[in-house]
Amino acid sequence: MIDINAFAGPWPFRALPATLPADVATMLQEAGIARALVSPLEALFFEDPHIANERLAARLQPDGILLPCAAINPTLANWERSLRVSQEEIGARAVVLHPNYHCYEPDSEPARALLAAAGKAGLPVLIQLRMQDLRAQHPLCKVPDVSAEKTLAAAESAPDARVILGGIRLAEVIAQASRIRALPNVWIELSQVEHVDGLRKAISAIGADRILLGTGAPLFNVRSSLLKLEEGRLSDQERAAITRQNARELLAI
Repeated sequence: MIDINAFAGPWPFRALPATLPADVATMLQEAGIARALVSPLEALFFEDPHIANERLAARLQPDGILLPCAAINPTLANWERSLRVSQEEIGARAVVLHPNYHCYEPDSEPARALLAAAGKAGLPVLIQLRMQDLRAQHPLCKVPDVSAEKTLAAAESAPDARVILGGIRLAEVIAQASRIRALPNVWIELSQVEHVDGLRKAISAIGADRILLGTGAPLFNVRSSLLKLEEGRLSDQERAAITRQNARELLAI
């Protein structure tokens, strides 16, 4: 299986079961994950997230299961250099955006410019709609959710960019289903699709070819994502698409 949305590094609001990349890799492997796209949690809080990318890359095993996903803030003057260095020197397989933590809208001009550049570079872009439920956040550190509607507008404006909606909820999938189906460059991941029979409903709404396995580990329990697969009444073809094939095509692995 391939996990499209894992993290490494410390989280300032609670202790995580794993923070070091090696420990995250072990946790994922024990759950049956063969490869995982991993991004640095520190990037949400650093003035320049690229420093967090470099710190994470220095800790990754060259032959390990973790693939670097570079966090980039398109409102910074150095974002184009960060994108180039992330791909050419760090070996990033994708880019992640955190519009809420970095204080911009996903359909803003800087975000659209980055999507276009990432599309030209052949790097998928994961746009994280939320890291966790607003109710679980520290009372003095409430970070609002990113608009799924605006994120889809950004994806529509950059047809060459392959966009993954990270942290999306089932209600948003259903509400935006027709738009997602109409955009061939959009996928979702499962880490926060939390609902009774949620995976089955997501498949009915947009199709298994638009869904990727994402655990959100170590912020979320890896087993909860695997339970979604077990309870989803998946055909062999659906399971293969969601757990492997879609991610392989996106990441070229």
